Amino acid sequence: GHPRYMISSADLMTRNLDYRVEALCPIFDRDAQRTIQNILDQQWHDNVKARIIDRDQANDYVPRRKRVARIRSQETIHHYLQTGKLPRYPRSEMHHSAKRRRKPGSWPV
Repeated sequence: GHPRYMISSADLMTRNLDYRVEALCPIFDRDAQRTIQNILDQQWHDNVKARIIDRDQANDYVPRRKRVARIRSQETIHHYLQTGKLPRYPRSEMHHSAKRRRKPGSWPV
């Protein structure tokens, strides 16, 4: 189906959801959805500052493959928001983000 876009006042950490009131709302505007998706895609392509939190809560950097262009999402997002232009990723990097994405229903409960 089609993705649903939501924004919230908290991230999905238990400590931010206990004993607090948090707001969550849907994003219906197509331009805003496209901007959010473009930013998320840039974060998935980050190979400089990206980290993976594993089952043991280790927060290690994602190892960068050799001979792959450095992509730091903080810089690419800043450029995107200033210019409206998306970065060009090397062809070998275009689809690697799907490998790291969780499948629907795989989030811990």
